[in-house]
Amino acid sequence: DKLQAERSDLIFVIAATNKKASIEDLFIGSPADSINSIVVNACTKKGGITTYSRHGPALSFFTKPDVCVFGGDNSEPMKTALVYSMQETSGTSYAAPWIARKLAYLMYKVGLNREEAKALIIDSTLDWTSPSVKNNHHGFGRVPVKISDVLKVSNNEIKFFVSGILSDQLVQAYKIPVPIIDGKFPYVARAVLTYFPRCNRSMGVEYTDTELDIHFGRVVKRNSRITIDCINNNTQGDPGKLYLPEGMVRDKLRKWDNTKIVVEKFNSRKRAKQVGEGTYGLKIMRTERGVGFSAPIRFAAVITLKNIKKMNVLSTFINNCILSGWLVEQINVEIASKLYSEFEEELKFDY
Repeated sequence: DKLQAERSDLIFVIAATNKKASIEDLFIGSPADSINSIVVNACTKKGGITTYSRHGPALSFFTKPDVCVFGGDNSEPMKTALVYSMQETSGTSYAAPWIARKLAYLMYKVGLNREEAKALIIDSTLDWTSPSVKNNHHGFGRVPVKISDVLKVSNNEIKFFVSGILSDQLVQAYKIPVPIIDGKFPYVARAVLTYFPRCNRSMGVEYTDTELDIHFGRVVKRNSRITIDCINNNTQGDPGKLYLPEGMVRDKLRKWDNTKIVVEKFNSRKRAKQVGEGTYGLKIMRTERGVGFSAPIRFAAVITLKNIKKMNVLSTFINNCILSGWLVEQINVEIASKLYSEFEEELKFDY
């Protein structure tokens, strides 16, 4: 955790450790209780719990494991290669490399930084029909087998990153020009925020030193004040006296956790929203356990808007962003992969 907080180019992928089938209940063990790392548990091909799966949380609070992926089981072992033969086996150590490979692809071939890559991996596990409910065995969910499914965006969705370095208390953007259709916002939204905070072992369960809180939703005027109507009803940091017990904000809003997920549930009864002030807004607030702020901290949020009318408005959104002064950089996986291959090509010169 210390290494990952100090180095922006480093991320560990850790197997969530195994248990014997004879043991009924066992928490994940070291080093899989690392908060900044991506901890990977194993699941069956159908997404079930394996006989050797341990479970979280870590330090009684943090969501560990982060994700799960197929790792084989007694009835469905994983086929692995020996020098001259094939062997059937299973374990979290065989599940973790699937995620390490995906992270490497996202960072080195697609060009994402580690915060963006981690956020996208976690985002790929989420489902619109059931808002994220952490599972002590599966973490945030099961990662798709194919990297193309991790990168896939449906025609009726807008997906974009907001990332940067936060050295002060607040970063905010009140003008995310989401397209208005028929005078309303016909969208459901979700956001995944990731960051790598400094940690303090001597604090026990009060482990992370830095808290980043995300507010995302429509910009509205409330009591003569412009604010964000958060999709998860987050009122932390709002003016006035608010009854927000520590236990409630930890459980519901994941205060002090380094992965935040806010999501709206989609169903057939969902209706378009009033436009408010005409845009969506994003606010990320920083809190430190100690006095003052330590070193600047990197963050990334991957935000997805799903059009409930099944319309494709991506080009309109891009044009709106450019006209609003946003610097828009589109990710083209094929071009990025081709550039990577050309950069890695070995050149031989004739003298």
